[in-house]
Amino acid sequence: MSDISSFWDIERLVADWREVNGDLINGNNLQTVIIISLFTDRVAGDDDVINGDDRRGWWGDLDEEHNIGSRLWLLRRKKLDHSVAWKAEDYVR
Repeated sequence: MSDISSFWDIERLVADWREVNGDLINGNNLQTVIIISLFTDRVAGDDDVINGDDRRGWWGDLDEEHNIGSRLWLLRRKKLDHSVAWKAEDYVR
């Protein structure tokens, strides 16, 4: 069974589901997995510097060996330089 097809909306910078005539479309599983992996917020690590108390993450990851998502959200307010680009590449891996 295929997953609901997701796509990246470049204009709004968000992911969304595909639909036709009000029905969700299935397929594009690899694309959907990549979008979820990159743009779902993984819980911040104990050594990550965060703004405030919100460590984010997904409730479904509680007590799981592998967490869903990435920590790219931690770089959102950083000035883009080589070290931030390398950290983003590391988070993606």
